[in-house]
Amino acid sequence: MIIPNKPKVGDIIRVKITGIVETIGAFAKMPNGQDGLIRLNDFAWFNQTYILKSYSIGDELDVKVIKELPDGKLNLSRKKLLPDPRRLGIGVIFNCIIKRIEPYGLFVVLGDSTALIPKNEIPSGAIYSEGDIVTSVVIDNTFDTEKHYNKISMSILALHDYVAKKHKDHEIVKCVFKKRLQENEKVSAIIGFDTFVKLKIPAYKFVEPYRRKLIADELLEEEELEFDFSYNANKRSINLDMRPIERGRKAQETERLLSQLHKGDIVEAEVLSVNDKNAKVKITNTNVESFISRDELSPNKVVRASDEVFVGEHIDITYIGEGDKLYFTRRSFVKDKYEDSLYDLSQKNLLATMGLTTNKFVGKIIEIKSDYFITNLMTAGQVDDEQNGKLLIDPINGKNLIAIIDRKLRNFFVVGEYYEVELEMARKEYRRNSGTPYMFCVVSNNIKESHDPYKESVSVASKQHMSPNTNTSIANLLEEVGKNLYSSKKRMFFELLQNADDAASENGVKVKLQMIDNYFVLTHDGYAFNKHDFESITSAAKSTKRANEKKTGYKGIGFKSVFTNSQSVIIYSGGYKFSFDKTYPLYKDFDRFYFRANKIENDPDRQKEFLHDFSKYRREFNGVKDIPWQLLPIWIDDFSIEDNKSIFNSKENVSIALKMDKETLSDYSNAIEEVFKEPRFMLFLRKTNRVQLMRDDNCWTIQKNKSEDGRIISLVNSFDPINRIENYTIQTFDRLGVSDDIFSSAGILIKREARHNNRGEVENYYVRIDDSGSVLGEVTGIPDRIASTKDTTISFAIKLDADGHISPLEKETLSLYAYLPMNEHRFKFPFYVNADFIPKSDREGVQSDNPWNHFIFYTIGKSIVKMVASFASENEPEYLKLLPTEYLKSSSQDTAALVDSFNRGYKEALMQEQYIINDKNELVNSKDVIFDASGLSNAIGADAFYKLIGTTKRLPNPKINTNCLSKTLFEVEKCSEDTIFNILSTNISILSEWIQNCSDTQRNDFYNWMVSDEKSKSLLSYIPMFIFGEHWKTMNQISTNGKCLILTEKIAPIKDVLAKLGFSISNDYFENHPLHSIKQIRKSLDIAKELGQENVMKKLPNEE
Repeated sequence: MIIPNKPKVGDIIRVKITGIVETIGAFAKMPNGQDGLIRLNDFAWFNQTYILKSYSIGDELDVKVIKELPDGKLNLSRKKLLPDPRRLGIGVIFNCIIKRIEPYGLFVVLGDSTALIPKNEIPSGAIYSEGDIVTSVVIDNTFDTEKHYNKISMSILALHDYVAKKHKDHEIVKCVFKKRLQENEKVSAIIGFDTFVKLKIPAYKFVEPYRRKLIADELLEEEELEFDFSYNANKRSINLDMRPIERGRKAQETERLLSQLHKGDIVEAEVLSVNDKNAKVKITNTNVESFISRDELSPNKVVRASDEVFVGEHIDITYIGEGDKLYFTRRSFVKDKYEDSLYDLSQKNLLATMGLTTNKFVGKIIEIKSDYFITNLMTAGQVDDEQNGKLLIDPINGKNLIAIIDRKLRNFFVVGEYYEVELEMARKEYRRNSGTPYMFCVVSNNIKESHDPYKESVSVASKQHMSPNTNTSIANLLEEVGKNLYSSKKRMFFELLQNADDAASENGVKVKLQMIDNYFVLTHDGYAFNKHDFESITSAAKSTKRANEKKTGYKGIGFKSVFTNSQSVIIYSGGYKFSFDKTYPLYKDFDRFYFRANKIENDPDRQKEFLHDFSKYRREFNGVKDIPWQLLPIWIDDFSIEDNKSIFNSKENVSIALKMDKETLSDYSNAIEEVFKEPRFMLFLRKTNRVQLMRDDNCWTIQKNKSEDGRIISLVNSFDPINRIENYTIQTFDRLGVSDDIFSSAGILIKREARHNNRGEVENYYVRIDDSGSVLGEVTGIPDRIASTKDTTISFAIKLDADGHISPLEKETLSLYAYLPMNEHRFKFPFYVNADFIPKSDREGVQSDNPWNHFIFYTIGKSIVKMVASFASENEPEYLKLLPTEYLKSSSQDTAALVDSFNRGYKEALMQEQYIINDKNELVNSKDVIFDASGLSNAIGADAFYKLIGTTKRLPNPKINTNCLSKTLFEVEKCSEDTIFNILSTNISILSEWIQNCSDTQRNDFYNWMVSDEKSKSLLSYIPMFIFGEHWKTMNQISTNGKCLILTEKIAPIKDVLAKLGFSISNDYFENHPLHSIKQIRKSLDIAKELGQENVMKKLPNEE
């Protein structure tokens, strides 16, 4: 009998145990269903009965076919697949399973035996677990005569010796990734090498992108990797490392780049990392890296390299190295921030550029490298002196300046104390060599001991709110306004950003953000707080922005409102170190708080009188809810966030930390990440150059770069490689007049008035008036900054595509800005608009009923057409798409006045401005343009078109997309087919004359155009169609003249005969006429039939 799929001797098969007889062995079923026997002697090399007992019926195991009996049955062997411990030779390699781990080594399963891998045969630092498979080699096999078993020792390190003999040091070897290991914060990989060896390689020995992939657990199992191989014979240790390969390749590439570069060559580079001292860059399109010191990043004094460049930024650099070194500079690409004339100014005039009129300052003594300096410099003067409380700040870069103390004066000072001193300018040569004109020193011994003016300011401000009834009202107001003003997490961030923008130096401001521990941290390098700034933020209404036209914000209460979701706010700025703390214990104790504020802690009589006067408020006191804690600063000497990665600890000009619960902080983090994904929020900020979001070890950066003329803005980011750069062109209309006459001409019924406020200052405000000019009442909600201004500014930002051409916004894009984006859904434009809108209380939209906003909307409408006209060029064929193609529509009575104001301004501008390019490339108004919807001008050319229709208006430039001009609001004269027919039918003589004198091409194109319109076909019989000798004839003339025949291919052979008979024959063949297929023309050929000329009729083509 033939058994299908019968195993052969030598095959290894998997079988299932069907029976066990301890004296015989195990019976097993093979894959083909045949029975086989594993004899007891073939089950194991030793202890056969004991090992057989460890199996059960149903167990599966691998066996080898060792013999076929005469009856066809097979003998099987388990032990033939296992090592024989008695004959196990040294040097044999096995994959073993770890059975037990002891301090002195690993016990591994070797077939039915157990072997030991001693500790000194295990790679240093290797980590194993029970059940792991390890590859090892036999290094000793001794039979124990007393215990009657073989003692087997194995080694993992011996494999390293074996493998090392096959490779050379620094050979590049191919390995495979097995798995990722995570031990605390350390990540490593198990790497398979040369079949037998598995090694643990730490992440730092990987290079990018593999290091990032390993850390992120993105490497694929069995993924092939290349490493540099080296071997330490003493330690029997294999080292695999990617870095030498990368270094070698970089060295080769560097050598190749050096051979191509010449001194002065310009290359592009990407910033890889940056710290205080230098920036690491990679040359574009290479793997070559180089360091640029901070002094080579700018022609000016650089305190931190990170102030100049950011990770991910692409910069142009110049090669300045010689020989085998790569040295680059960026100095020539950065404009010198300081005018050369600044170095020649007298001290008085130099201080004037800083807004200062005195050289007397109070400051704190510090020691740096055995030299004394004076820092935190604040002008000294009388309390009511306007100059008092100003800081010594470089107006260009915003840095707080320090002054060096002449060594001869060291004995007059104690480190850490405050003194009043007189400053002198440093020498001109020293300042010029240092790259800044703003350097000062102390050489005069006119020195006075002083108190800390910053700490004193905080102490005074903490006691300024003395009345319980007033405090309760202010506290409730701040709480309510905070909730209304910043219901959106993004708005809070925008308020902080706006304040940083307002604090910018002439060179702009850079802002950093971070969510860390329980803190929302914002820092910036704008002006540090001076005394006036501090007084502003500790007042409920007062603001240093009050009448400053160059600042965005205007509500003193705005900054305090960002505290709404905070438990406490810590601010470090220059010499100021204070907090606003909602949890401050003093705010829970009515008596202690008010006794301190009123300075009656030690006066029982006044305390008693106070408690009597305010007993009601004491009885109803509700702790911090009745205390305006947002206005009460608390001095903090030494605050830092524990995490050493915190940017708060970096001593920036202004550092703000808002303490929040984890959930609130997470909400802010999500909101700000969402803002960052749309970098355009920076478009209209006046001075913010860079905003950075620190995210663990990553930094998201958005930088705003401006062209020399300020008309092109590039928003460059470090986190979106697909959309790394967004380009916009900015059209700004500044000095737009603001006066009563201009309001009147705009149809806005308001006018400006003036009065004295409670501080005795003159302030302006607006009032509503009726048509006769009578005052109806004050317009509320207009800040003094706007009420006092004589002009305003409106800016438009138009997005540019990859080729630098304008790209109108999508229809639903939110487009209004009040220096920062508004969430205004009611009014949308194909571009972004920034203006001095007065926003709603939540700052999300435009106040609809405010007449100032009506004026702004009117002015926007007037300015749009001028803005669009500035793009008028054949190089911008789509520029007219920027025009709104319909007037705004009012969705409710609430928006009616805004809509009417805009539409009025837009309509006036459309009527007055020249914004359309005509076919002579002239910029003209819509009333000077004619729009041809008939297609005639395309057929015969513009000049012929003008002549035939008798117009002095001109067509738009044919290279411009003018589809929008068909909309009724543009009031462009439109020529339809009907219009053209009426003109031509009443001016047949002019048309006939033109046909006879135009070119053949024009004539044919005109004929073709006529037959495309059914109505125009009716003119065919009345216009010249064929020339006979020197005379043109219409089809009517040909049909009524029995002696006129049109030449055809059929009558051509008898042309001469016909001529002798007195017929006049056309010059051109009928078949060549562009209208030969038109039935109307063919019917006109039936002239011979009317004359009875049968012989001629036979020569003519039949009618279709």
